[in-house]
Amino acid sequence: MTGDWECQCTAPWTGTSVVMDSAECSLDECDGNTVCSDAATPQTCVEPDTTVEGDWVCGCTSPYIGSQRAGAATCRVDECRVTTVCEDAGQTCFDPNDAMTGDWECWCGVSPSTSIGSLADCSTQAPPTPSPPVHCPVDRHICCDGFRRVLAG
Repeated sequence: MTGDWECQCTAPWTGTSVVMDSAECSLDECDGNTVCSDAATPQTCVEPDTTVEGDWVCGCTSPYIGSQRAGAATCRVDECRVTTVCEDAGQTCFDPNDAMTGDWECWCGVSPSTSIGSLADCSTQAPPTPSPPVHCPVDRHICCDGFRRVLAG
């Protein structure tokens, strides 16, 4: 019988078979994938495009940061995402190294605390002197001042 041919998706692709036409196949590489969920730090699997093979991503869940395409991510922690100690006191939290824990600092304006992992003593500090505006080079996406804060530009 003519006209009875059918296109079907082949594993691991899934979709609806179509008679006398190509099937629309997709691949959700996160479905049944335990690489992200079995990782040492909390991660979720994201499939950005079900028409592309090998593009799945493990993304670290908050407070962790980081991602990896087609594999478990190396997650880091920005401790300022998990503590509100500084903000609750009207200070700014700064984490100089997201690969380490216990090194976050509270800052009064632009001055760091002398104590790591606790509130800054702002009572003895003069108000900060305003700094001149920073102009980023055209070929750069971000600029940082001397205190590693990302500035607009």
